[in-house]
Amino acid sequence: MTQIEPNSELTGEDIPLSATQKVGETINKTENISQSPDLLDEGESEPYEFNFCTVKIHIIMRPDDGHPEGRIVEITATSHDDLPLLTQVRENSIGAWPSALQELLQRLASNLPNRKVSAQIRSSLRPPRKKAKPIPQHPTDSPVNKGEIGVQISLF
Repeated sequence: MTQIEPNSELTGEDIPLSATQKVGETINKTENISQSPDLLDEGESEPYEFNFCTVKIHIIMRPDDGHPEGRIVEITATSHDDLPLLTQVRENSIGAWPSALQELLQRLASNLPNRKVSAQIRSSLRPPRKKAKPIPQHPTDSPVNKGEIGVQISLF
């Protein structure tokens, strides 16, 4: 079995196929669980009453910026696919995370090396992107043949 160093750069050829399959299988199982239709179906008919509608809460932890109160944490809440409400706090002001969130964050932290390998495999298997041609911002920036000049009308 090939050992993979945590900070080494890898290509798809460096990783044995069985390891690639295991990482992919783990990610697929996780995606299947997290995208269960029962969990995602909010339903259009829910009332605009807090206790009787689906409420979505998202927590975004920004990278550590060295602040003594911890990293910035953004918390949003919404329902009915409306615009979310947002608050930003420092991590230390939150206090202790609930145990379910602590466990989930610990699982994520311990799984990041596997996720890195999986991302490296995906990027090595993906064909290189072609650079897009820049879109001219002003009509004078683009060359125009005299035969192509026409009439421009507003549609609205």
